[in-house]
Amino acid sequence: MHRFFTLSAAALLCFSAAQAAPMAVKAKLPGVPVETEPLYNPAGTESDYIMDVTENDYWGTTAQVGYKMQIRRSDDGSKIYFRDLAPGFGRTSDTEEYTWIEGTVDGDVITLRAGQVMYKNPNQLLNLEFVTLKDGAVDRFLDSTTLTVAENGIITVTDPEVYFIVYKDGETMEDAGVFEFLFDYKIQPISDIFCVTPPDGAVIEPYILRHSDGQRSLKVAIDGQDVYVAGFSALAPEDWVKGTLADGVVTFGSGTILTSNSLRYLRLFAAEQDGVDDMGYPLFDLRMTYPFAFDSEKRTFTLAENYWVLEVDYNIGAFYSGFTDADFFYYEGDRPAVPAAPSIIDVYELDDMAYINVPSCDVDGNYINPDLLSYRIYFDGVLHEFTPEAYTGITESMTDVPYNFTDYSEIYCNGDLHTIFFHIDSWTTLEVESVYTVDGVTNVSEKASFAAVEAPGILREPVSVTYTDLLGRRLDAPAPGSLVIRTTTWSDGTVSTDKTVVK
Repeated sequence: MHRFFTLSAAALLCFSAAQAAPMAVKAKLPGVPVETEPLYNPAGTESDYIMDVTENDYWGTTAQVGYKMQIRRSDDGSKIYFRDLAPGFGRTSDTEEYTWIEGTVDGDVITLRAGQVMYKNPNQLLNLEFVTLKDGAVDRFLDSTTLTVAENGIITVTDPEVYFIVYKDGETMEDAGVFEFLFDYKIQPISDIFCVTPPDGAVIEPYILRHSDGQRSLKVAIDGQDVYVAGFSALAPEDWVKGTLADGVVTFGSGTILTSNSLRYLRLFAAEQDGVDDMGYPLFDLRMTYPFAFDSEKRTFTLAENYWVLEVDYNIGAFYSGFTDADFFYYEGDRPAVPAAPSIIDVYELDDMAYINVPSCDVDGNYINPDLLSYRIYFDGVLHEFTPEAYTGITESMTDVPYNFTDYSEIYCNGDLHTIFFHIDSWTTLEVESVYTVDGVTNVSEKASFAAVEAPGILREPVSVTYTDLLGRRLDAPAPGSLVIRTTTWSDGTVSTDKTVVK
């Protein structure tokens, strides 16, 4: 989650004018190479890669795996271009174009110049810089750095002491700052990316998936014995998977690569639960297929008992989400309805963060189409507007946030549970309402409300501690080594939250 934090004064005091390379644009702070024009859509032959990288940002240090990476090479082989070296920052919010980082090629060595534009819109300019650290603070800004290409095509940073940073220049030390540090890069070529789609002429019908953690809409196409489903993955809902119908059972194969997630290549993989570990987490045995019993008269599909469908990374090393106890059924159509009121589960005032439950049902508990559902936020009775200036993961301002919307930065959807970060200096009341629109008819739910609590300023002690993962899911017994959000309730009634690794 990209939150801005400034470099310490000690770090910025390490800037030196002697380190600066000749530049057409003078940096506001000496010693920092800075350019102002981004590179869009360079000419070249494009290949797909996946990238593992370690990120250190406002929340701490996390190892990320399976990021999407596109690389282009010029026809003469002298230039190479990288997209998404800093995931989440490359898309320009007002045009939806992506910025690319240019390198020069000499054998198996790639040289990147510092100061190239990572992100630009009318209100903000961010540059990609390369630094070394000393005692945890920035020591030097470099003019360039190099990458090394191994015989197997894997690309790594030549000097592991060099950190990539997303940098904002400034007139003073207080104005400048860093969005995040990135290091330990591993960029790996892949060649087996392909997409499954229903054949031309197949009828695509709406279905509803119900599972252990909620419900969402699917698209289903049946072509003879072939069954195509889009929506099994909450993180890549536009991808289709193909199953085969035989003897009343539709069998889907594990390992399908999903491409519609904006940040990562994912896979769907089957597993059967084999008990739980000492911390209460389910233990899985991976399976090569996941079967659904098909009732042709009722038009329902039911997942085999004890089976899970998991969303994992490309290399099947990280588990992101999944569902069990699932079935899906034909949806007869959308009708106007008054949505059930949302609820505000938790609010962390110190971090401007809230967990909100937005049920995809009407006031009578009947299912409603989440694709037509959205929610609104009010602060002190004023409708809140989400803008690209405050939220780098969105491309245009909005007040109604679609139920399924995730920007992979500060707005997250995990079924009915939504995690929202705010950029509000001060407020007293927070309210949320759901909005459901069908055929031009809009119905609005009752509002859920939360009142901020002022701390009385007395000595306090911790009363309770709870843990959630980064998508807001409650963890009763987080596993050692896992990265979690820790929420502490204090004896004075205040609540604080921080990001930590479980010991």
